[in-house]
Amino acid sequence: MKYIVVFGDHNATAFVELKSTLGDNYPDAQIIHLDKKFAIIDVKKNFNCTGFQFKLANSLKIGELLFSENNFHGFLLSLRKKTVPLEISGEHNLFSVSVHGFKPEKTRQVHRSCATTLKQNFSEKGLQTKYFEKKQPAKQQLNSTPAEVFLKKLVGRELIVCKASNKYFAFKLAAALNPFRYKKLDDSRPFQRRLLNTPPRISSLLINLLCMHEKEQFLDPFCGSGTLLLAARQLGMDVFGCDTDKTCVKGSIENVDWINQKTGASKSIKQGDATKLNELFEKNFFNGVACEPILLPPIKQIPSSKELEKAIEKLKPVYFGFLESAHTVMKKGARLCVVSPYIRTSKKDVFLDLSKKASQVGFKTVKLLTEKEAGFFKQQEEYLLDFSKNQKIRRMIYVFEKK
Repeated sequence: MKYIVVFGDHNATAFVELKSTLGDNYPDAQIIHLDKKFAIIDVKKNFNCTGFQFKLANSLKIGELLFSENNFHGFLLSLRKKTVPLEISGEHNLFSVSVHGFKPEKTRQVHRSCATTLKQNFSEKGLQTKYFEKKQPAKQQLNSTPAEVFLKKLVGRELIVCKASNKYFAFKLAAALNPFRYKKLDDSRPFQRRLLNTPPRISSLLINLLCMHEKEQFLDPFCGSGTLLLAARQLGMDVFGCDTDKTCVKGSIENVDWINQKTGASKSIKQGDATKLNELFEKNFFNGVACEPILLPPIKQIPSSKELEKAIEKLKPVYFGFLESAHTVMKKGARLCVVSPYIRTSKKDVFLDLSKKASQVGFKTVKLLTEKEAGFFKQQEEYLLDFSKNQKIRRMIYVFEKK
């Protein structure tokens, strides 16, 4: 069965997350078409769209294939004549259309043609429907957002139209990212540290890149307020953490107890140094480790490359000491996902290269992209750069595996 996965704004990040999560949960699945904004996948066994979307924080929607045609005229004809199984009923008569893979100047026309044709189809079958259309859509923002999908209850009632490999596909929206879940998680947890929290989509990405499963042991050795611990706990993992800040340790315990709806996290979250993990935890114990140790603080003006190189040099003892320490408490074959800063300047890019030190310690670098994929997204094979447009300080994401 074929499905479409629609990416968010950070498309390379979304693809890496999809590729890793798909390979871990559905090893026989294939990515049969890749676009900058979506991917079409072929999954042989039963595919739980809702469960899979729950794991993805960087993809917006998943659609299930209804039909495909070789030309757009034939596509509209099929859309007019076929029984399109959108979940339309008397009280749920609102439907929507989203369009992907067309040239920008064609998108609005395709939207209108598909919506009009589908409405005629429903009308001929005795169904009175309403079409969800934005009154004043921003440029190229005709498609519904995940928030609109949930507010308007469009899951099962949105047609996803896609052009790929010179064919035209119709998908039914089967699952969407729930932005309110992350907002509730951020707003409701008892201990807050907003300015220093790792964003939820990054937390989920780091966890997914570990390829871990329920009941396995996860560690964040720079746990802060426990953002990564909460993300891992939502996926059913046993979570452990440490931090040098006593307030953060106490806050992480409160947050994990809150999501567990019971006390007991104090036994697994400790105050301590990430460069001395063997003094806090058992050797060869963890199935996966993920963290965002230190990112440079937000700055309005980027310092000179020499000043940045000095700042990066000061980070090395923490990062390198952590790599050595993490190796001792991880099981063989376990993965370590770590974020380090990458800064763009007018003269050159300044960053902390962890791959050489990781190799010396006893890790191998996991390639996140093939050479072709890296060229397509303008990334590297050995690490992922996550950033927004014009952002100077970026996240450099490595995945290492213990030999």
